Amino acid sequence: MKNYQMSRQRLSIIIMLFISFAVLLALADRAPMHLENRFTCVDLRTDVITYVNGVTEVTSSGPYVYRVFIPYLATGINSVLPFISLVNLDLLLKIFFLIVCQLTFFYYLINFFSDMLSLMGVFVLDILLGFTFSSIIGPSIGENADLLNLAVFILVLNALYKNKFLIAVVFLFIGTFNRETTLFLIPIIFMHDLILKKGMLRTVAALFAVAIPYIGLRMIIQPSVPDWFTFEALIKNIPLLSAKTTSSAVIANLHVAFLLLPLIVLSLLNFSQHPQFLRIAAYITPLFILVHYLIGNIIETRLWIPLFTILIPLSLNTLSMILNNETQLSPTHQQAGK
Repeated sequence: MKNYQMSRQRLSIIIMLFISFAVLLALADRAPMHLENRFTCVDLRTDVITYVNGVTEVTSSGPYVYRVFIPYLATGINSVLPFISLVNLDLLLKIFFLIVCQLTFFYYLINFFSDMLSLMGVFVLDILLGFTFSSIIGPSIGENADLLNLAVFILVLNALYKNKFLIAVVFLFIGTFNRETTLFLIPIIFMHDLILKKGMLRTVAALFAVAIPYIGLRMIIQPSVPDWFTFEALIKNIPLLSAKTTSSAVIANLHVAFLLLPLIVLSLLNFSQHPQFLRIAAYITPLFILVHYLIGNIIETRLWIPLFTILIPLSLNTLSMILNNETQLSPTHQQAGK
């Protein structure tokens, strides 16, 4: 009974922290909207409405017009609760999805680490998410799609680790209505089942779970500007390809370096000593980075959010090994232990 009460108390405190951080992050993202009269003549409130209408009325171009989950969720809630504006709904959804991301990431991390280290991992996630929100000035309902995408990555990885494959397939299917980056989870499932000798059937099922909504949406929705993969952003991502964009490309790469490079370095240290599942998940990192350099705009730091689920656990494990070794070798610690 005592253990049960302690467990409830621990969960209540953790949820309280997560709610607090979620509200603060959402309010920080919203702050420019309240400063607009002093600093800009642009009405930032219209961005949320424009984004939602662009998807629901099929006036946006691809790939945004195919990312239907959040815009239709917002309009559905707004139709039932019309007194909540789309802008305020964006705030409420952001808080909700932030809490979901924190909780799911915490319970994913405790598969590998102590509660305290897992909590540290969530704090790191919060810090990085706060920075990625700077990609868009003020509130944007598209950021909720990024948060839901993060939650889908966490839930699929957790389900795969716990061998609950049907749950992973369900989240893959739902998540593809939100963003097509669920495709990056297929190689993880393939490598996981290949190494553990589980056969190819599950990979095929996962591929169908992503392919059905991916292809179906593109067959049903016919925007004036379809979804074509282009390399137009390449000159914005790689310096020296164009004299006009070299300076901005350098800045973009510095943003990415400060965001990802420390995590990548920590992940690579003692790589063979990381848990096998985390190593398998890490195999998509080079592919993810390459694809986004080719067809993405890397200055939009929110594009890198799915990698947090891969790199933060590996970095935590490296830090844990380093700090534990230093603690064991510390004369002060040894003296205190006598």
